[in-house]
Amino acid sequence: MNLVQELVLNLLLDKFENKKGYPLGDQTRRTMLPINKKGFPEYFAIVDSVYRMNFNESMKEAEKMGLVQIQWVKYDKGNNIEKVILNQEAVNEIYGHLKRIPKYQKVDKLLKLIGWYSKDCPQELASFYNDVISKVKGYNVPAIIDIESPVETTDFLKGLNALFSKGESREVAKRKWSIELYQNSKTWEKHEQKIIKVLKQYVLPDTELEDKELLAEFWIINNPQNIEMFGGIRLSFNDHYLELNNSPYAIGVPTDYIRHCTIEVLNTTAVVTIENLTSFYEYVDYVKRENLNQLVIYLGGFHNSIRRLFLLKVKNYLLKHHVDIPFYHWGDIDLGGIRIVRHLRDKTGIEIKPLYMSEEVFEEHIGERGKLLGGKTYIQKIRQALCDDSYREFHGVFELMIKHNKTLEQEAITL
Repeated sequence: MNLVQELVLNLLLDKFENKKGYPLGDQTRRTMLPINKKGFPEYFAIVDSVYRMNFNESMKEAEKMGLVQIQWVKYDKGNNIEKVILNQEAVNEIYGHLKRIPKYQKVDKLLKLIGWYSKDCPQELASFYNDVISKVKGYNVPAIIDIESPVETTDFLKGLNALFSKGESREVAKRKWSIELYQNSKTWEKHEQKIIKVLKQYVLPDTELEDKELLAEFWIINNPQNIEMFGGIRLSFNDHYLELNNSPYAIGVPTDYIRHCTIEVLNTTAVVTIENLTSFYEYVDYVKRENLNQLVIYLGGFHNSIRRLFLLKVKNYLLKHHVDIPFYHWGDIDLGGIRIVRHLRDKTGIEIKPLYMSEEVFEEHIGERGKLLGGKTYIQKIRQALCDDSYREFHGVFELMIKHNKTLEQEAITL
């Protein structure tokens, strides 16, 4: 069997396997492959007819073998082929010639594989597995499932399930996580987008989180980062004390320490979380300059589980000692920064107030410092937020963004 015959027969089998009702569909409906310029441009070359002649001979031979039927262009028989029609009675023979596994056999193996991973899957993924199994049984295999590679599918489902069975909550770098799962530092990266798609569609369908932020919710990060903080706090873990009270500088505390530590002393009149690193250091300088007694925490962009855990430890300490002080968050005056405030409140239950994120601050600093809005899609998201009562306190700021066609980054605000 030559290359032209293999090409045409594989294309015919693809169409056959994708027919409605496969493999038990209406067998009277023929499977045909049009020979046109889109699929076979060389066949219609005007200068050189060698390809067309060889193609015709290959199809004549396949027809003699009883594999296909040729439909010639009217009044041009023997010269130009209009369609090649599959002989469905010879389908099994064709699979043998091509050494190709029939789709129904691949589906059977795939269902066993998916069934194995769905058997003890986390509850959060039950709807995903039910949906996928239903589609595969109907021979409508989702694009995120690789029917041609059980190895790829295994790695994908293994990584997906593992997010919900990590055991001890701890931040872990992607490459290290990949080695733990697959003994290869790059395998996770191959399947990451498919896993994120499942999380957004089935687990957190209403999420506003970006991909990086979503993975951080499951403690998967690009690289581990310390939590920078400044202020009157004393921490302890295993008889080791970390004293920030008398430090003139901000200190980076490892996330593992944060996870296990206890707050021994907290002497502060306010807790301030900050989105960006430059603004964090500027605010620390401001606190020192004004001799303020505040605990200042750098969130590292969007907060994740470990940073919220620390805020909850602060909150619980204050409740235990019957101390009532305000919590603030300072971020960019844009959709992302405002979402961080709302997300922090939702995830911690703390009534966090926005700091330097008001209409007055926006109008005072916008001038030439503002950043142009990011296109029609971004503006549409702002308009949607204007119709959302949960964003009511920021509606005035959103209206100013649209009016000026700008947002305001933290770094543009001087203290």
